[in-house]
Amino acid sequence: MTKEKKVAIYLYNLSNQYEGLGEFNHNLAIRMSAQAAELKAKHNIKLCFLVPAGMTGAYGEDVEYLVLKKWRYRLLNESLPRCIKHLFFPKVDLVHWTQQLPRLHTTLSPHTFVTIHDVNYFHNNLPEDKVKKRSKKINRTLRHATHLSFISQFAQDDVVSRFNVPHPKRIIYNGVTDQMQVPQEKIDGLPNQYLLSVSGLDDKKNVHLLIEMMRFLPNEFLVIAGRGNSEYTKMLYSLVERYQLTNVRFVGCVSAGEKAYLYRNCKAFFFVSKSEGFGLPVAEAMTASKPVFCSKLTSLPEIGGDAAYYFDELEPEKMAQTTQKLLAEYEKDPETRQKMCLAQAQKFNWDKAVDEYLNYYIDILQEK
Repeated sequence: MTKEKKVAIYLYNLSNQYEGLGEFNHNLAIRMSAQAAELKAKHNIKLCFLVPAGMTGAYGEDVEYLVLKKWRYRLLNESLPRCIKHLFFPKVDLVHWTQQLPRLHTTLSPHTFVTIHDVNYFHNNLPEDKVKKRSKKINRTLRHATHLSFISQFAQDDVVSRFNVPHPKRIIYNGVTDQMQVPQEKIDGLPNQYLLSVSGLDDKKNVHLLIEMMRFLPNEFLVIAGRGNSEYTKMLYSLVERYQLTNVRFVGCVSAGEKAYLYRNCKAFFFVSKSEGFGLPVAEAMTASKPVFCSKLTSLPEIGGDAAYYFDELEPEKMAQTTQKLLAEYEKDPETRQKMCLAQAQKFNWDKAVDEYLNYYIDILQEK
C-alpha cells in the first residue's frame, strides 16, 4: 500500500454557515467528511480540518481536527524554525487555504493549494493606498501557493490580469443550495407579491439603487434582507425616510428557513452588486424558478447566464422602466423563463464542487 498522505483544509467563519465564506466552507466540510472514509480506503489520503474553537467533531469522526486558536496563529506566523512550528501544526502533504486572505501566513507543507474567490477591491472605488495594501496580501498568498483554484472564470481572469500567476490552476464553481428543499420559516406581514433583495448591506452591493428605484415603482413592494456596514445601513434607512417610501421593508439578517421563504414567495429577485467573484444569491433565486434582475458587472453575467435579466444602466428611474418592461414580458410566458432559471442553477452543485476539489487533491499528491 502507498504511504498515507495527509491533507489539511483550513475552514473559515464556520459560526456563520448560511452566508459568504461560512456557507462555502460548511458545504465543503459536510461533503468532504462524508467521503473521507472512502478517500482513505481508495487513495490512502487522510483529511484534517483546521477549525475554530468549539468545532472539533462537528463533521464526524472520519476526519481529524486541529483547533486554530489565537496563540497558535501567533506562533505559526512568527519567524521560528520549521521544526519548532511543527510542534504546533501537523505534518501534512498538502494544505488547502479555502480563501485568498488566510490569517495563517505560513505553510509547512510541500504543496499549498489556494482557492481565490475574488479581488473585488479593484472594482469598489477604494483609495489607492488600500488597493496597494490588499494587493500586497494577495501577493504574499501567491508566493506561498503551489496550486490555485478560482470560483468563476471571471475571478481567474481578473487575478491573472493583475498578478503574476504561473501556478497550475482550475476553475471550480461553487454549489448552490436548492431553496425548494429548505424547510420554510414564514415571515409575517409581507404582501402577497414583493420584489426581493438578499445581500450584505454595504456600498458595493448597490442596495441604495434599489431603494431609489422604488420611487418610480409605487405599485411594487421591495423586501430587503441582510446585514452589513452600520453607516451604509443607516444611509439606506435615511433614503426610505427622505422619499417617504411605504413600499420598502427591511427584515434584517434571516435564517436559512426564512431566506427560503423569501425566495419561494417573491415576485422577482434583484442583485445589482458592483463586484462579485461568484454571486451566490443569483443562483439561489434561480433554484426557486424566480426571474432575476442583475447588474452586468464582474462575474454576474457568467453566473446568471441567459436566464437572468440585466440592467443596461444602473440609474434608478431607468432600472424601474426596465423592471416594468421585463416583468410584463415575463408574465406573458413565465414557464419558459422558469425552465431557463432552473437549468442555469443546476450548473452549480456542491457535490460536484467537492468531487472536483478532492480530485484536485489526488492529482496534486500524485505529481512527481
